[in-house]
Amino acid sequence: MHLLTLNDKEFHALQEIMYRASGVRLLPTKKALMVARLRKRLKDLGIGSFEEYLELVRKPAGGEVEVFINAITTTETFFYRHPEQFHFLMKTVFPFCLERKKNDASPELRVWSAACATGEEPYSLAIACQEFFKMHPKWNIIIYATDINSAVLDSAKEAVYTERSVAGLSPYLKGEYFEPLAEEADYKRCRFRLRKEKIPSVTFLRHNLLNPFPYLGMDIIFLRNVMIYYDKPAKQKVASLVEKNLVPGGYLLISMTETLQDIRTGLRYVQSGIYQKG
Repeated sequence: MHLLTLNDKEFHALQEIMYRASGVRLLPTKKALMVARLRKRLKDLGIGSFEEYLELVRKPAGGEVEVFINAITTTETFFYRHPEQFHFLMKTVFPFCLERKKNDASPELRVWSAACATGEEPYSLAIACQEFFKMHPKWNIIIYATDINSAVLDSAKEAVYTERSVAGLSPYLKGEYFEPLAEEADYKRCRFRLRKEKIPSVTFLRHNLLNPFPYLGMDIIFLRNVMIYYDKPAKQKVASLVEKNLVPGGYLLISMTETLQDIRTGLRYVQSGIYQKG
């Protein structure tokens, strides 16, 4: 059996392509991951080496760069990840927005999940918005969800999830917003379909965070588990661009293991993983 190997020169070339296309700098420790993620793709294409694959990825009009990015950037997530941040939304951010727009004839809340993966994060935001604003029906909730990976966006639009994805939800939220689907192959296994008719709609868009996002005036932006993949110049560029999308007083939430302390922003530190625009 032919053993697919990736030498250092080929890895560095693919590393640079990834960086130029997405701003993500793959560390040398990700070499084995790259081989594992791309092995099936090369087999499907009938390509026997990474040298051949590099030629394909480098073709400007070939479209393989998008497939390459999709393969490498797939991540696992789940509903209500970092629940303390959703608690902060319910107890602090939403009441703040309610108060500041209390005199608006048609108030709206604008939210952006800036690296939404398979949709658990923006749908969690939609559920949280529904729970808080159901007592304030005149509010219009607008939620954008973006990712550079087109494959995960397709999955997000289907809104069907495994038991693992919804395991962190309370029995009430799980029962209120999801319906179980029996698997045809094994009735004991179960997936869950989000009842999208019960929550504010989510608009999914493909977007590269190194480019400006065209929709401004965000009250809340989630940019979680993203900054760890960028080097400092890319991190600075992304943070500067995202900050422009926030309204004054708007909140940016990043992962609780990430920080913006090493770059320049106009954001005020609130608590771990939470910043506010001045």
